Amino acid sequence: MIKPVSSNRALPVRLFVTGMWLVSGIASAVIAYVQRDNTALSVWSVLSVLVFAGAFFVAVSEREQLGPRVSRTIPWSALRLPAFFLFSGGASGVAWAVLMSMLTYLAVSFLAASSTTLKAGGSIKESQVWVGGLAMYGLAYSMSALLARRYLLARWMGPKYTWLIALLLLVAGCVIPFLIGYLVAFGSFNRAEDIGGWLVTNPFTLGIDSYQSTYLVFAGGWALLASVLNADWLIEQIKAFRPHVT
Repeated sequence: MIKPVSSNRALPVRLFVTGMWLVSGIASAVIAYVQRDNTALSVWSVLSVLVFAGAFFVAVSEREQLGPRVSRTIPWSALRLPAFFLFSGGASGVAWAVLMSMLTYLAVSFLAASSTTLKAGGSIKESQVWVGGLAMYGLAYSMSALLARRYLLARWMGPKYTWLIALLLLVAGCVIPFLIGYLVAFGSFNRAEDIGGWLVTNPFTLGIDSYQSTYLVFAGGWALLASVLNADWLIEQIKAFRPHVT
């Protein structure tokens, strides 16, 4: 927070979060191995993806153009590709959050395949659903907010308020479908499964087993479509990520 706005403010934050993710992941794996219980791994994976899902909301609110002070520090060598994930900017923030979400999912998948000797507590299989689902919903909502800000609200809102649009969309996606489903099933509503088909926009209903596949397919398709519609925004920043020439 005390770094100048014109500097690469994302670098220390992303390095710290990445380091904590790695250290806590190793610690959780050790705990799971010693206790023969994968609860620690499940908690680590879900908490990690919650951080990265929130990072999508932050990323789409970051700057879209780098100033000379930051761009002068971009390396010319092959390090430019890994450096892209650690520099300020909306596209690099989204790319970093996607990368970390994928690494978390891959780690959970690997552990799910090799944890047959562990107790069932904190099911790794269930963690896979939450990790993949929350990441895709986070990407979908953030990209949808970016679309709304770029094409509908550009005259009234700057990039730094995109997170607010995403938050409003998330609240609407959680509340409105639930109310509609409740009214449709009025009198016969006893549990969430009774209106599970209406809750596809709610990322916190992934625990409904009978609708998990539907939710994952919907979230994946939505995230992919919203990302494709914002492809020009992403490509423009990727092309502009090059060292500043005086």
